[in-house]
Amino acid sequence: MELIKTSNLYSLNKSTYVNLRWIAYLGQLSAILIVQFFLKYNFNYFICISILFFSILTNFYLQFRIKENQLNNFISSVYLLFDIFQLGLLFFFTGGITNPFIFLIIIPAVFSSQYLHLYSSIIIVIIITIILFVFRYYFLVF
Repeated sequence: MELIKTSNLYSLNKSTYVNLRWIAYLGQLSAILIVQFFLKYNFNYFICISILFFSILTNFYLQFRIKENQLNNFISSVYLLFDIFQLGLLFFFTGGITNPFIFLIIIPAVFSSQYLHLYSSIIIVIIITIILFVFRYYFLVF
């Protein structure tokens, strides 16, 4: 079946992915700092910064320890799943589905639909759907 085959033209360039992750982490850090210090909203600031710090460490690992310039499907899927769970944890500690940035959790699915195999994209979409369903009922409110 031709639908399931991945074109050889599609591959995930490591530098593009690393740069996109840096942009995302800068946006997350600025949102956390603005909400904590300017808007004076009470939430688990230290936990959110810790989650973001660990994510920054994984980006350094991806940037400097993985030597391939083109990431294969498995490595790309693992890192996208990590990004989804990282966003999920941040959303859990900042209001769940009521967080105005919740729509950003679909970005890894859009990214995977362009660069990964169909099966990887389906798994990523299913995990995002489960996370959103869980956040409909369980999240921390302050």
